[in-house]
Amino acid sequence: MADGWGMVTMLGLKDTMLQVLLALFPALLLGIGYSQRDGERKPESGLGFSMNQRLVLLCGISCILCILFSFPMEGFYMFDMRIVPYAVGVLYGGYVSGLLLTLLYFGLRVATLGGGLAFVVFITLHSILVPAFFLYKNKFQAADARGKIIIAVGLQGFGWLMTSAGLAYRKWQAPTELSAEFYLFLICFCMLQLVSVAVVVHLVENLRERQRLQHELKEMSVKHRSEAFKLQQLIDATPVSIIAIDEKQSVTLINDTVMSFFPHLNKKDLLGTPYSYISKVFKKDQEQSLMVQALQGKYIRSQIQTYQERTFVTSAFPIKLEDQRITGAVMVSMETTELIRLRREIGHMEQLSLVGQMAASITHEIRNPMAVIRGFVQLMQEKKMVSNEQYLEIMLEELDRANGIIDDFLSLAQNRVVPMEYCDLHAIIRQLEPLVLAEANLRGHTLRLELSPELSPLLLNAKEIKQLLLNLLRNGMEAMEEKGVLTITTRELEEEVELQVSDTGKGIPEEVRRKLFEPFFTTKTRGTGLGLAVCLSIVERHHGRITVDSNPGKGSAITILFPKRNKEALSGP
Repeated sequence: MADGWGMVTMLGLKDTMLQVLLALFPALLLGIGYSQRDGERKPESGLGFSMNQRLVLLCGISCILCILFSFPMEGFYMFDMRIVPYAVGVLYGGYVSGLLLTLLYFGLRVATLGGGLAFVVFITLHSILVPAFFLYKNKFQAADARGKIIIAVGLQGFGWLMTSAGLAYRKWQAPTELSAEFYLFLICFCMLQLVSVAVVVHLVENLRERQRLQHELKEMSVKHRSEAFKLQQLIDATPVSIIAIDEKQSVTLINDTVMSFFPHLNKKDLLGTPYSYISKVFKKDQEQSLMVQALQGKYIRSQIQTYQERTFVTSAFPIKLEDQRITGAVMVSMETTELIRLRREIGHMEQLSLVGQMAASITHEIRNPMAVIRGFVQLMQEKKMVSNEQYLEIMLEELDRANGIIDDFLSLAQNRVVPMEYCDLHAIIRQLEPLVLAEANLRGHTLRLELSPELSPLLLNAKEIKQLLLNLLRNGMEAMEEKGVLTITTRELEEEVELQVSDTGKGIPEEVRRKLFEPFFTTKTRGTGLGLAVCLSIVERHHGRITVDSNPGKGSAITILFPKRNKEALSGP
C-alpha cells in the first residue's frame, strides 16, 4: 500500500500543484494588476466595476486552463479544480456574467466527457449544484469577509458531495477496482479545493477592502484640500494679520494682510522661513517674545503695538492637539489706527455738539446774574446811595455764580488730557475733611468716614478728584434735611478701588435718576445742572465707572470704581 501511495503521490503531486496555481490564478493576477488608479474608482454595489469585470474574466480563463490541464487517476477519473474559479466567478459576478460562466463551464466539460454514463451523471449532478450557487449569490454578496468564506467553502463542500455521489454511481454501474490510495488522494484533493476557494475569496476581499479604503482616502484628501482652500480664502479675506508657526518657529501659515507688508515677496518665499525674519522686518522684538510665550503655553491677549505710526492690537495663543501637546502658535494682529482716528473724530463731533447745546443754555444762565448786577448798578446810580454794602454783596454773589457756571462749562466742554500721578485717595479725602465738616455742621449734618485700612495708590489728578468729591458731597448735603448723615466709604477690590458717597436724604426717583448725568438737567431752583455732568467727565478721564443707587425715603449712594492698573491713561484716548 505504501508503494502504491508513493506512486500516486509522484504521479499526482505535480499536476495537483499546477491545478492549485490555476485555481488561485484569478486572485493572484488581480492582485498583481491592481493599481492605484483602480483603487481610486468609485465602487459599484460594494465592489469596483472594473475589478468585478476582470475577476469574472480571469475566472473564465482559469476554468479553461484547469480543464486543459486536468489529469486522470486510476485510468478513468479526471481531476481538476475548475469548480474553484467557477464558484468565485458566479458568486462575485452578476447574473448575466454568472450565466455566461456557467455555459462556458458546461461546454468545456461536456466536450471532454463525450457521451454515455459520464455525461448523464455530470448533467444530473450539476443541475442540482449550479442552482445552489445562484441561490446563495445575494446572501454571499451581502455578507462580510468571514461570511463569504464560509458560504463559498460550504458550497464547495456541497459540490464534492455531489462529485462523490457521481463517482459512487459510476462505480456501481461499471464496477472498477479502486485502490485505497486513490480514495486518500481524492480526500486530499478535496481538501485542497476547499482551502483554495477560501484563499481566493480572502485575497479578493483584501483587494476589495484596499479599494474601499483608497477610495475613502481619496475622498477625504479631496475634501481636505477643498476645506483647506476655503479656510485659506477665509483667512486671506480677514482684515487682520494672521501668522502661524510650528514648534521650531518656522512659518506655516500667513495671510494676505501680512503679505501687504512684503510687497516684493510672495507667500512661498515666507512659508518655512524662521519667524525671526518677519519680526526683524517689523523691528519688534516684542512680537518674537509673544510667539515664544505662546509656544510655552501662554495665552497673550490684546497687546498694543505700533509700527510706522500705525497701531495694532495683537494676541497670541498656542496650538494644541487632543493630548494637550503644543505643536505651534498663532499670532493675530488687528490694526486699530483708523478706529482710533474715527473715535477721536466722533469724540470731537460730540464735543462740538455738547458745546453748541451748552452755549445755548449757558447764555440764559449767565444772563440772569448779569441782569441782577445791572439792575443794582442802575439803582445805585439813580438813588446815589451812600451805603452800598448790601448791594455789593449781592453783586459779588451773582458774579461768583456766573464764574462758577463758566468754570463748570469749561470743565465739561474741554475733553482734555490731564496730568496724572500716583496718589493716595485717603490723603485727598483728609485734605477736604475740614472744609466739608464745617459746611456739614452749618447745615446740621454729620460727616462719617469709613475708610479701608489699606488702599492701593491710584493714578489720579488730585485737583479733579477734589472737585469730584466736593460736587458729590455738596449734592448729598443739599438732598438731606437737618440731622442727616453723609458717609464717605472706600474699599479695596481685586482689580479696582471703590469710592462711595452716600446720604440719608429722600432718595432719587427713577425718572430723575435716568437723566442725572445729562448737562443742564437739575431739580434745584438755583442749580446749573452741570455738577454731576462734570463728575461723569472726570470719572471717564480716569477710566473709571460711576453708578447711582437710591432707595426712596432712605437715601442715595453714588459709587465710583477706579481701576488699579490704569497706566494707559497717561497716553490719553
